[in-house]
Amino acid sequence: MEGKRQSTQDICSLTLSIIKEMCDLKERISAPVTKMNFCWKPPQDPFVKVNFDAAFKGTLHQSYSGFIIRNSRGQVMGSGTIFNKFVSDSFTAEAIACLQALDFARDMGFTHVHVEGDSRTTIVKINQVLPDFSDMGTYIEEIKIKTSSFQCISFQHVDRRANMVAHILAKERMSMSEDRFWVEDLPAVAEFYLARDLASMASQS
Repeated sequence: MEGKRQSTQDICSLTLSIIKEMCDLKERISAPVTKMNFCWKPPQDPFVKVNFDAAFKGTLHQSYSGFIIRNSRGQVMGSGTIFNKFVSDSFTAEAIACLQALDFARDMGFTHVHVEGDSRTTIVKINQVLPDFSDMGTYIEEIKIKTSSFQCISFQHVDRRANMVAHILAKERMSMSEDRFWVEDLPAVAEFYLARDLASMASQS
């Protein structure tokens, strides 16, 4: 009888566990899905938006990070581009670019930040709870640690078309002799895409 009673308890416990998993799954499925942004959209005060991207040279294991910070009016608060050595792959390059963008935003004193990038893998790994053991994992975990430097922060995947300014900044570093940072400005090569974002923003208002 004791063995049978134990078996019944096990079955009840397993049933409850399955029910809980089904409820959790239903909640995740029922949650509203955020549509991917095809156009850059401004954040709401008091947030700023940080866009990042990376260019990668696999044969040389080098990457080039580009990032830009804009406010709710689409005004440039800062931008930068950095050269990196000994980068294993393009995914790691994106994670490094995100990390460097966060460092720049923190150094400029921003506390409420929306972060966007066009690397789905990077954004998914940042948002997941479980630790990452891939080559880019070290940078992903460092990004998670740095989030404590901000009062409020989020990470979202966007289409390349909504991330073109950061993309151009990353590519521009290839032709520069040194890392560059701008306050309330950006290089002339990115001005066309900045103007395009502002025009899109005006048409949506």
